[in-house]
Amino acid sequence: MNFLGRSVTIAKNTLLQVLRMKIYVLVFLLSLGMIGALFLDLPFIEDKAVPGAGALMMLKSVGYALMNLFAVLLSIAAISMTVTEEIRNRTLYLVFSKRVKVIEYLMGKWLGVMISIFIALFIINAFFFIVLSLKEHWVVLEQLRIAKEEGMSAADQAQLEYLIRQEGALWSLHLDAWAIFAKACTIASIALAMVCLSRSALFAMGASFFIVLIGMFQADAMRAFLGNESWAIGEFLLWGGIALFFPNMQAFDAFDWSQVSELNSMNAWFQITGLSAFYSIFYIGIAWVFLKNKELP
Repeated sequence: MNFLGRSVTIAKNTLLQVLRMKIYVLVFLLSLGMIGALFLDLPFIEDKAVPGAGALMMLKSVGYALMNLFAVLLSIAAISMTVTEEIRNRTLYLVFSKRVKVIEYLMGKWLGVMISIFIALFIINAFFFIVLSLKEHWVVLEQLRIAKEEGMSAADQAQLEYLIRQEGALWSLHLDAWAIFAKACTIASIALAMVCLSRSALFAMGASFFIVLIGMFQADAMRAFLGNESWAIGEFLLWGGIALFFPNMQAFDAFDWSQVSELNSMNAWFQITGLSAFYSIFYIGIAWVFLKNKELP
């Protein structure tokens, strides 16, 4: 069996392992339930220019925040718990005794976890899109009813409906879900490196959350310290090292894809995918160094 075959085999076993985890099922069902509850009225600041749009904007913000939270929690927990379980059960001895290389094992674990998260995000995103579509339909009907009572012209009603639907269930929103998955890929590779360093699920989770937290403010800190000034070589190396080991999580944040052109949307998609691939490869490489140079307990 070649490199790809062994990695895929480990990925299959990891996928089954993750799907059986109680925390995976719990967080998945909880996310679906909370997204379903978003159909109810939420407090929001109404857009005076486009009545009804505020409710849809709030629903999108909360919905994708829930998906983001799900992806972050599961990517860290699944990697940390599956690897430490195999170390504790001494399953790694059996795996490596079958001539499985360290990099094959790491790629398989990471791939298996990411497939499980992709499946969950696909279902959650599809469910959220249905909820948002229903909410959009209800908001449009309600606002058109009010517009008719106020004597708004047919042309103005059509314009109002168009503006409301621009804040609703657009297919470009699926790019936001992909950005969340790309972030999860990066975070999972970070957790993989941390668990290979410590062999402790608790330490790996804490260290991973710490790196993610630093990454959330990395870009803001860089702008605050450097501003628009030219960089000295020392500052460039310092912030370059920080950016290398603490990925800029703001680069994966969702934004209003409906306000950019199709070309810019594709450029953003490639940028996010490339950034995720770079950091995933980088941290899997670090995990390989940690696991390769340590004796199993």
